[in-house]
Amino acid sequence: MEIVINKCFGGFGLSPEATIEAWKRGSAIVQTYKASEYFHRETGYFSREAALKEWRDYLAGGSKSSLFLTVFSPDESLVLSGDRRKGRDCPVLVQIVEEMGELANGRCAQLAVVEIPDGVEYEIKEYDGNEYVAEVHRTWG
Repeated sequence: MEIVINKCFGGFGLSPEATIEAWKRGSAIVQTYKASEYFHRETGYFSREAALKEWRDYLAGGSKSSLFLTVFSPDESLVLSGDRRKGRDCPVLVQIVEEMGELANGRCAQLAVVEIPDGVEYEIKEYDGNEYVAEVHRTWG
């Protein structure tokens, strides 16, 4: 079984391009929200207009400095969010990371595909965002 993890300090995250590609391919790791419902608080930076301006600047090759860049679907009606808590063994995600290489990395991420034996019950552990895969076992306090 193949699993995608982050191999550096920072944290798991997909690039906007990888997020869109995963969404197009129907990956379970991407959650979608209607933009009109996602921006229920139209205050300050967290407004649809500010997020769209930043997104359009990003697409035009402008500012790429935001750590919290909101990713929109091509028609800008949906907000796309990569869920880092589930779907790490999704074949679509694995394929995208293998195909895109470094271009799949989100900010502060260095994604890698690791292989573990089939049938192993696993969990992803991390220290400051640097992840590894561990076999689930019993513990007592």
